[in-house]
Amino acid sequence: MKVQILRYRKQVRALRAKEKRSRLKVANIEQICTALQKQRLATAETNRALQSFAAENALFKQLAKHKPGEPYNPVIQAFAQTLHFYSPKAYTYVRRMLHNKLPCPRTIVKWYEVVDGDQGINDQAVKAVQDKAAERASQGKSLILGMSMDEMGMRKQITWDAHSKKLNGVAYRFDNHLDGKPQKVTAAKSALFFMLTSQDEKWKIPIAYYLVDSINAATQKDIILEILKKLQGVGATVISLTFDGTRTNISTANALGCDFRPDYPLRVSFSHPCTGAPIFAIFDPVHMLKLVRNTLCSQGTLLTPSGPAKWQFLES
Repeated sequence: MKVQILRYRKQVRALRAKEKRSRLKVANIEQICTALQKQRLATAETNRALQSFAAENALFKQLAKHKPGEPYNPVIQAFAQTLHFYSPKAYTYVRRMLHNKLPCPRTIVKWYEVVDGDQGINDQAVKAVQDKAAERASQGKSLILGMSMDEMGMRKQITWDAHSKKLNGVAYRFDNHLDGKPQKVTAAKSALFFMLTSQDEKWKIPIAYYLVDSINAATQKDIILEILKKLQGVGATVISLTFDGTRTNISTANALGCDFRPDYPLRVSFSHPCTGAPIFAIFDPVHMLKLVRNTLCSQGTLLTPSGPAKWQFLES
């Protein structure tokens, strides 16, 4: 009986090894794409992204030789991150196909944690814009962008991040260059974000953010000019700046060179600090409609060239 049990265990081990070898017989990216399409786990965009690895013939050989605990080859790491980004379900399926030789999803999440998320202009975002500008230049095209900024309220709370060994929720100090002076730690009550949007392609990327307790027009102006200079240095051209119609934002636009003062000639653009080209200031239409709605609600009646506009018309 004992001998028979040992024989069965040996057969089970042999069958498991055979199954493992059969799972690892995936030879190229095309087989993976075909399998994902059959399972309806991949879109056309996912397939295009995976096809960029078609030239890496040694990818699966390296994967088969990988031992637990060893660092992953950069090509394997890039393949895993790409597939997981487009479809976590597809990644789980392919990982099972390859007998769990691909990195665990939790490992991929840890790889994402190395992205620099400090306040200020993000160097990795600038590098991505630079690469995109170089790609457009190779096609004989320019990289044309629109920039938007928005200040969003947040909970005032300072916490300790054990991973980065830093305090979170602290307002950014715009006078850090003043050495020798004690710096007060202040909890931020809002976050000022800057976003870039392509004008002829479907993509956008956050370029900078600052946690602030309060910010004035002069400081906002300096930040905007710094971002514009940085982007011009990597080959990107910004043609517009979009913002909400708050008092600080209007003062910032006026400080940059626009003129939105009542009873003065309207000037809706300012000069680029490097090229002198016009950059057009645009009030966010949705926010401006909200301001009109709130004013009409609080005042009850607004006089227009077509007659009085009354809030009661909306109520009725």
